[in-house]
Amino acid sequence: MLDRSPEAMEALEGHLAILDDAESLETQLQAHAFSQQCLRDIEVTERLDRTEILTTEALEVVVTPAAGAISTWKTKKDIPIGAIANILLGTGAKAVSIWNPENRGVRVAGRVGKVLLHSQLSIITRNLIQGTP
Repeated sequence: MLDRSPEAMEALEGHLAILDDAESLETQLQAHAFSQQCLRDIEVTERLDRTEILTTEALEVVVTPAAGAISTWKTKKDIPIGAIANILLGTGAKAVSIWNPENRGVRVAGRVGKVLLHSQLSIITRNLIQGTP
């Protein structure tokens, strides 16, 4: 038979309170573990974002003078293939940069490649102001 005495009921309530405390503690531990994992994920993402920014900035510095060098290439018939290449590659990279893909490498390539277009437009503007072809 079931013991329904006040002592038994009090003991049962004590055990239930312990179970409630244990369940509460388990929930808190799970919440803490989840928050720690979220913080680690955020730190990794921030590190990758910083690396992406630094890589992009460094490569833009390298590509800018390269665009100037490429712009000087011409065929024997004076067709500016370097300028055309800068415009085409830079326009494609600009489209990729606007698209802003998830892949970090493609995103960096788009951001760096659009420097070709910007540099070529600067060269064309300079030449137009100076009156040189």
